[in-house]
Amino acid sequence: MIFLISGLNKAAMFRNLFLLLIFSFFVSIASFAGNAEPAEKCFVSTDRDVYVAGDFVYFSVNILNKENKISDYVYVSLIRNNSIIFKGCLKVDNYNANGSFYITDTLTSGVYQLISYTNCMRNYGTSALAIKDIIIANRFDNEYKDIFNLGKISSSDSSLVNGNTARNDNIPVVDIKLNKALFAPREKVSYSIILPEELRKSKFSVSVRQKSPVSIIHNELLNNENNNDRCFFLPEKDGLVLQGTLKMVNQGNIADKIVFMSCKDSVANLQYTNTNAEGNFSFFLNPYYIGKTVVLKVQGEENFEIATDSKYDVLLTGIDKLMISGDLSSFLDFSQKCMTIQRSYNQTFRREVLNNYHFEKYRPSVYLKDCETVKPADYMYLPDFREISRELLPFYRIREKNDDFVGSIFDEENMYFSVPYLFLDGVLLEHVRQIMYLDSKKINKIQTIHNSRFIGNLNLPGILSIYTNSSEIENVKWKYPIRKITIDSIMSGSIFQTPEIISYPRNIPVYLQLLSWEPNVTSGTGNPIEKSFYTSDCTGTFEIVITGITDKGKGFNLSKTFQVSQLRN
Repeated sequence: MIFLISGLNKAAMFRNLFLLLIFSFFVSIASFAGNAEPAEKCFVSTDRDVYVAGDFVYFSVNILNKENKISDYVYVSLIRNNSIIFKGCLKVDNYNANGSFYITDTLTSGVYQLISYTNCMRNYGTSALAIKDIIIANRFDNEYKDIFNLGKISSSDSSLVNGNTARNDNIPVVDIKLNKALFAPREKVSYSIILPEELRKSKFSVSVRQKSPVSIIHNELLNNENNNDRCFFLPEKDGLVLQGTLKMVNQGNIADKIVFMSCKDSVANLQYTNTNAEGNFSFFLNPYYIGKTVVLKVQGEENFEIATDSKYDVLLTGIDKLMISGDLSSFLDFSQKCMTIQRSYNQTFRREVLNNYHFEKYRPSVYLKDCETVKPADYMYLPDFREISRELLPFYRIREKNDDFVGSIFDEENMYFSVPYLFLDGVLLEHVRQIMYLDSKKINKIQTIHNSRFIGNLNLPGILSIYTNSSEIENVKWKYPIRKITIDSIMSGSIFQTPEIISYPRNIPVYLQLLSWEPNVTSGTGNPIEKSFYTSDCTGTFEIVITGITDKGKGFNLSKTFQVSQLRN
């Protein structure tokens, strides 16, 4: 079981009791027995299908689970040839997550795959992934060979429409009504979306963009069937999950070993868990750990290899088909020119609305402030920790044994010496030998608790916690394997803000191929959804694209085209 170590005042006891109930739920899952959770479904959509390097990709992820066991976090990565170009973790809010990322100038032209999934969905293999293919063109690639090598196919071969899934003939038609079909540059466009009753509970994105002469025909994957009788990847409800496996170098016992987790902080912190028969372990991470680097170590001095799970190790197979319905080279060249013009005028017309999520977090402290504190700088300079302990720590002593050192603390209540838990800059150490080099200049303060404590089945026979002036934990040498891993940072939610194109002077060109992007549109009533935007100085064929997923898990992708021309009606 996973325990939170803290002081034993009344408030902490109630808090810990509540947390232990939560942890018990996760630990019951962590036994890895029983059938896997029902598969969640993700659906990912993007503002466009074709991008140029140096642009931004806006995306939306919708999650569906009929049993309402929706994960709180979703993972997104951009890959090509199974190499990860971008990766991120987002907080799910009302079954939806929105974000954006920048396309670096170093990417080569080609077809990339944006994939999305929850941790629980990984139990079902690649068939459970939500996949969206996009084209990225680099201005230094003149011929775009990597794109055209996919080849052309006839439009009669395809029942797919630019998206994650085939268009299902059973999906009712969505009515998109424009106030007219032909518009001038920088003219206001009004339109309405009328949803049939069957789609009023669905979630969808709406993109208004210049129509590209390409459709990517995505190969359908196998059905989402789980052939495993165990659920290894845990659902991340109310927090992230860190999972891993112990491997004994000498093929020893890996079951029921205690694995500790701590991280650098101004307060000693600790969580622990036990491995199962296969050596698997898991930690429930409250938001305190987001973005931090944690240190994993095994209790005692044994030679274990600690392997942790990477949530982005996802391999895809299959090659998608490309349907080119026009002059793609000219479209890509025009897209490059639009970006060049805007940069030459030093104009940024796009704005983002960021949603920085607030997380309720708590620090898993080993102890509160009921401890003795010593600051070596207040006394005469001492050259190493053995001298410091001898002169400044009356309850702690260090002695030599078998060409090594042993540190012990005196328990006043039980009247005996025992080996305490050692912490340096908040991180649990393995042995006192790791801190023998510390002198009075390196140490800021030393805190000691010289009595035994029991937290669950874990006995803490005293605590010695050292805090340094310059993060000496980074310089500590470890005799036995540890594992350092940085916990995922959570991306800020990002929504494209439609620019007020009409407000810019006519002498400043506004060449925008993306006019509007709304990632999370819903309608629970039969009333039309009214929207509006302005055209830019780009002319040609534009489209309003609706991409979403029904409450039955069926994806749909529908569009309505209109023209922008220098000539008015």
